[in-house]
Amino acid sequence: MTDPSPDIPWYKAYTGSTPQGRVLHLPHSITPSTNTHQLGDGREQSLLTHVRNLSPTTPSSVATAIDSFGFSNQYLMTIGPRKATLLTSLITSRKPKIMVELGGYIGYSAVVLGAAVKAAGSEKYISIENNEVFASIAREMVSMAGLDGFVEVQVGRSDFLLRELAASASFASGEGLDLLFVDHYKPAYLHDLMLVEEIGLVREGTWVVADNVGHPGAPEYKAYVLCSVEEKKRRVQRGQKEANPNARNWYLREGERGVEAEEESVVGRPESEYDTECLEAFEPDGYHHIDEMSWLRFQKMRQCLDNLYKELIGICVGDETMTLIGY
Repeated sequence: MTDPSPDIPWYKAYTGSTPQGRVLHLPHSITPSTNTHQLGDGREQSLLTHVRNLSPTTPSSVATAIDSFGFSNQYLMTIGPRKATLLTSLITSRKPKIMVELGGYIGYSAVVLGAAVKAAGSEKYISIENNEVFASIAREMVSMAGLDGFVEVQVGRSDFLLRELAASASFASGEGLDLLFVDHYKPAYLHDLMLVEEIGLVREGTWVVADNVGHPGAPEYKAYVLCSVEEKKRRVQRGQKEANPNARNWYLREGERGVEAEEESVVGRPESEYDTECLEAFEPDGYHHIDEMSWLRFQKMRQCLDNLYKELIGICVGDETMTLIGY
């Protein structure tokens, strides 16, 4: 048997016996070891180097450089060109005065959508990103695209920054947002929607676009925007507030990183009623967003299993069976 590749650590596998026959247990490391398998493993820094080397100077060239990296190197959790087309069409028709996005990641949406908002004659595009490293990369992408001074990348907790925004001079007259794009931590979708209702950033006429609400997505958020006003009022009477405790836990964890966590709960504005449309969209690589395991990860796993099969084909003796179990 040949030596295992460092990228395919089969040496960590071990055999066992079950009533069904011999079993080979495979470690998680048959797939790339990352924080979430989709981000935070250094790919963002590699992307930045890739884009810098191409020296783009316009929003479209920056977006193309990011797409080329995501298509040919490592998957990136951006909206991609297909969703970007849908959103830019909405921006062109709505012409929002100020557009806010929750979850800027590495700045792809800030560049593409920010350029569309600027072309529509609007005032500002605000991108809120909790991760300082990602926000720093996003700012550089915005700068290379020539959108400094128009696209503003803010780093910090979305609930804190949304409250600051509502109290800022931009909304002193009581006007709300024209367009809000939600694409951050899925369990926080509902919490932050109810928050912007409560503080007046979402009002009659506001458009809210939320990405990746399919399975498993953000079921509480989806149920909330689809339910009736009467059901929302009954829910408030029962004392139910934001439905997903993971959102609260997430904010508490952020507080442990040096940001004081507020004791905050929101009830939203139960009388708000949404005219909701669910669109079937695609990931940047062309696959449906409900495919939670990225295509690149699947390809890696399939390649590993193919290689393992070739190595083990001569090990099976007689009628003895071997079952592969990932854990």
